[in-house]
Amino acid sequence: MSGIIGIYFFDKRPVEKHHLEKMLEAISYRGPDDSGIWFEGAIGLGNCLLRTTPESLNEKLPLISKRGDLVLIADARIDNRDELLKTLNISNSNITDSELILTTYEAWKERCAEKLVGDFAFAIWDRNNQKLFCARDIEGARPFYYYKGEGFFIFASDPQAIFALPFINKKLNKAALLDFILFNFGLEDTEFENIYQLIPAHTLSIKECSLEDNEYMSIDQIKTLKLNSIKEYEEAFLDVFKKAVISNLRTNGNTGVLFSGGFDSSSILCMAEDLITQKKVIADVCAYSTLYPGEPCDEKEYILSVQKKWQTEIHFVESKMLHAPWELQNTSWADSQPFWYDTFTFEEIAIKAKEDKIKVLLSGLGGDDIISTSLSSATDLILSGHLFRAWKYTKNFGKFHDTSYWYAIKHILPEIVRDFIPNPLKKLRTYLAVYRRYPWLTKEYKNLAVQHLRRRPASLKNHKLKTNDMRTLYHASYYGHLTRTIQDLEKTFLRTSNIELRMPFLDKRLIEFTLSVPPDVLDYDEEQKGLLRRVLNSYLPEKIRNRTWKTSFTTHLNKQLIGNNTENIKKLLTSSRLEALGIINGAAARNEYKAFSKKYTNQVSKTKGAISKLYPLLYLEAWLREIENRSNLKLNKK
Repeated sequence: MSGIIGIYFFDKRPVEKHHLEKMLEAISYRGPDDSGIWFEGAIGLGNCLLRTTPESLNEKLPLISKRGDLVLIADARIDNRDELLKTLNISNSNITDSELILTTYEAWKERCAEKLVGDFAFAIWDRNNQKLFCARDIEGARPFYYYKGEGFFIFASDPQAIFALPFINKKLNKAALLDFILFNFGLEDTEFENIYQLIPAHTLSIKECSLEDNEYMSIDQIKTLKLNSIKEYEEAFLDVFKKAVISNLRTNGNTGVLFSGGFDSSSILCMAEDLITQKKVIADVCAYSTLYPGEPCDEKEYILSVQKKWQTEIHFVESKMLHAPWELQNTSWADSQPFWYDTFTFEEIAIKAKEDKIKVLLSGLGGDDIISTSLSSATDLILSGHLFRAWKYTKNFGKFHDTSYWYAIKHILPEIVRDFIPNPLKKLRTYLAVYRRYPWLTKEYKNLAVQHLRRRPASLKNHKLKTNDMRTLYHASYYGHLTRTIQDLEKTFLRTSNIELRMPFLDKRLIEFTLSVPPDVLDYDEEQKGLLRRVLNSYLPEKIRNRTWKTSFTTHLNKQLIGNNTENIKKLLTSSRLEALGIINGAAARNEYKAFSKKYTNQVSKTKGAISKLYPLLYLEAWLREIENRSNLKLNKK
């Protein structure tokens, strides 16, 4: 993890050094180990470094090519180093990742991003062509924000670096605030007007005042992998999964695993332990687990089963809820996007891991999105005439997720009849759903919510996908909640402890392989993640291998909503900033909270699955108050 910033004036005015220094200072939390700036006339670039790989100890950025015609800044870790070294005929195995990126650009120009595996956001100034080239990895694991104004282009790893410049005005994007409330995150927009994100799996070329973006990887270009037997699929999957874990274990310090006791984090930890035992990698790994004594979400028995099998050193952190989720929108983060993911338990782990001098933490994030299929698989089976298999799949899905047949029917039926329903009826259905779920939105924003939800998922535009399941996987893999969750967790670990978060399940090679495998192979033997279960059969303890349910943390979270923070919540919903902006009706929101509290007071244990729709309101209210306090920004309908 590192941080990048840049200024490019189309009108040829010179970049001022102190502006670059202010921007770097604003994101210094991303790179405490080193920093540097480079500027020449109308272009200026800057980098701050967090050194987490052996090669990064020799890294110095910005990096100027030997011919002096290219200048690179990067927040990157490249995982297919061996392949690139061989292809590019490079003998120096200690070459830094930034040098490797620059060499790929020299070899393939703007096609270089599609050759890279890893987490990255980088920018290259091409002096000869007077062009700025930018790229972001396929999952958006590394952030890239930009602002295009009259005569200039500004970019950074965090919006607060952009706002550090005196000529950038801060304005709220009320349409994006609405999307936050709807959990309907867009591809490019942020909660600030004129601040955009480079879309994952995209590049951006800027020459003079022209911006041209390009998608370099798309799921609808991935062909179905047809092998002769399930054994061949198992061998192929095991090979690519090992590569992903080995790549993520390349560090220059202590490595930890965020270990919940769930299937995905267990898979990563057990594979890492085996690779170390077999001396396939030289590393030491410990694990960090949160305990919830006496609560349904406590997974200690599963955690201990892995510890017994591998003798893993596990650090237990008891959840003390240092902050309510909405309290994470604190003053120092007010110029960043608001949090939507509940990172409160990870903050406690980050503090403990920092004490242990951990530099990298591996996470199972993305496993549910990439490896697991969904109820859309049942839809596809029904539409292809395999009714018995669809019934069997639905039955096992319900068992795994502890859901009813009615839940399955509510998901499957709309997908089956979707193409036969007239558009006016589809719009009416969305309209009624919005009025039922969000009674506290004003009439104007209820109507706008209908429009926003009608175009979801926006990421499917211009993509022809063969099955409903592929549509679901596409949206989960590239955009929306997953990318936003990555960003929230990344900020938590970097700001709290200068720790890099890595996610082996989001390895490009693993994603490409998984999306090429037929759904009935992924869920082999009609089991959720059946292929993964078979492949890791000997690695996992039996208690994990045979687990058929996922822990819900809703009850634990709702304790903060109902019992522990009542007065603070009432304050947040009184004199509401969202009401001042004309987005919600404050009285209706307070009534919603009162009704939810009354229903579940003294029986919080019954709130499993009953997550309140008020959470995003509380997150935004806290964030908007910090924005107001920090920026003297008057919040009103205008």
